[in-house]
Amino acid sequence: MITLFETLLKTYEKEAKTFGNFPNLFMWLVSPEGLWETYDGHIRFVDSAAKIVADKLDAANYHVIIMN
Repeated sequence: MITLFETLLKTYEKEAKTFGNFPNLFMWLVSPEGLWETYDGHIRFVDSAAKIVADKLDAANYHVIIMN
C-alpha cells in the first residue's frame, strides 16, 4: 500500500504541492484581551499572514456573518 502511495505522489507531484495550498481566512473566538476563547467571546477573522481583517464581531450573529 505504501508503494502505491509513493507512486501516486510521484505521478501527481504538481497536484500534491498545490492541493489545499491557497490563501484563506481563519475564524475563531477571542476574549476582550484578544486571547483564544473556547466558549464565550467575540469573532475574529485573520488572513493567511495573520493580519486581522475583522474583529469584535458579535458571536450571536454567527449565522449572518458566515452567510455573507
